[in-house]
Amino acid sequence: MPSERHENVFRYFEGRCSYGGKRLTMYLHGEYHSQGWELDHGNPRAQGGSDHGMNHRLACFACNRFKGANTSQWWQYRIREYYDGRCPTWRDGKPVKKH
Repeated sequence: MPSERHENVFRYFEGRCSYGGKRLTMYLHGEYHSQGWELDHGNPRAQGGSDHGMNHRLACFACNRFKGANTSQWWQYRIREYYDGRCPTWRDGKPVKKH
């Protein structure tokens, strides 16, 4: 079950991935699922980003994993270029990586 902080971020982004806009499901927090989601750090902690609320993003599982320790700007460019601005699709229970 998501923490209160996670629920607040989920509500702030209206249950949609902040990168590709996919509708997500609250109870699938942390689940490897096409509607699963995670709390993302727009400026990754690995690059000096903070754990402050202003740095949090709602990301579908695929976007957050493919973004990795890169910045949100980098992933937004990649998602526009390789996924037509939408979250990666799923096939056979796995997100499809195009880059």
